[in-house]
Amino acid sequence: MDSEKLVDIAKATLEDINEYINNAEELDKFEVIDTLKDRLTSETFTVIHTNELQFKEEGVFTDVTFNDTEVSVVNNGKKESHTIKYNDDSFQVANDSLDYIVHFSSDWMLIKTTQNELSLFIEKDSTEKLNEYVALTESDFVGRTLYHFWDDSTTGTPDPDFVTLKYSSEGNEVTILEGEEESKFSWKIDSDGNLVIEGAADGSDIIMSKTAASDLDDEFLIFNYGTSENIQIPYFATENKTLADNIFEQWNK
Repeated sequence: MDSEKLVDIAKATLEDINEYINNAEELDKFEVIDTLKDRLTSETFTVIHTNELQFKEEGVFTDVTFNDTEVSVVNNGKKESHTIKYNDDSFQVANDSLDYIVHFSSDWMLIKTTQNELSLFIEKDSTEKLNEYVALTESDFVGRTLYHFWDDSTTGTPDPDFVTLKYSSEGNEVTILEGEEESKFSWKIDSDGNLVIEGAADGSDIIMSKTAASDLDDEFLIFNYGTSENIQIPYFATENKTLADNIFEQWNK
């Protein structure tokens, strides 16, 4: 391959990363890859829906593997394979619509699927971290602002939602901003190290349990609503507003 072609590939790769994968100033945190195809074919993944109905109906896809022409998945012990085509920032399984990458981290990715939902692609070796819990402390929240995006749908049609959680620098008050609506609640850390936002879910408490998967990417708090021994729908919050805005914008395109 001549030097001019190598330069073209390098330029294209950097442009793709800048446009589709986080912010340019964060590049030193990520493994350098040539293409999305290289990333997908380099590991075995577990794939988890963030849409509640699809999660309940399809469960967790284990041992998801990619090669040059096929993707294979194991679901409920049954393996199936489909043809695949790769693009710079997306891939196409069989004759479905494109699946787009909206966030890339060294151990996991968020993919906007053909159904327009977000799915977590996490390396198989890191999957167990979603079932491990790390105690939170008040210092994790006092004076901080978190940006949280999630699928608020109770049907198979995704309903992307976004809130800002502003924790006061004094006292245990959090202001939740959703669009033009603003609400204030009290919060605490319970004896199990969970965050409890009192009465924030239509009068019921919100209980956020930090998973050890958060340690895979220092930009994110990856949590469940309560603890469980089985994999649950993963939720994401970050202090990086630009990152959260970019992911949410890509999800809604």
